[in-house]
Amino acid sequence: MSQVKLIKIFLASPSDVNKERKYVLEVIQEINNTVAIAKGITLMVFSSETTFPGYGQDGQAVLNEQLGTMKEYDLFLGMMWCRIGTPTSRAVSGT
Repeated sequence: MSQVKLIKIFLASPSDVNKERKYVLEVIQEINNTVAIAKGITLMVFSSETTFPGYGQDGQAVLNEQLGTMKEYDLFLGMMWCRIGTPTSRAVSGT
């Protein structure tokens, strides 16, 4: 039985590119449903939408804890348009 490599993708973007985020998820699903198995891979997207409610210092801290560090991901996909995101206590934006 062959092994399948999980490719973890981190998707970051503000709310003004929701339509584009949806396209990314559709493309990833299409790849997983078609050529991924033949290539021995599975693509998995992680983003703020893949987290669950929790408690902590603030909302961004809860997200950061669940999503982990960037070195855990194989690919970072960042999208921007007119906004950079919501300000947090530690940065101009959580994005």
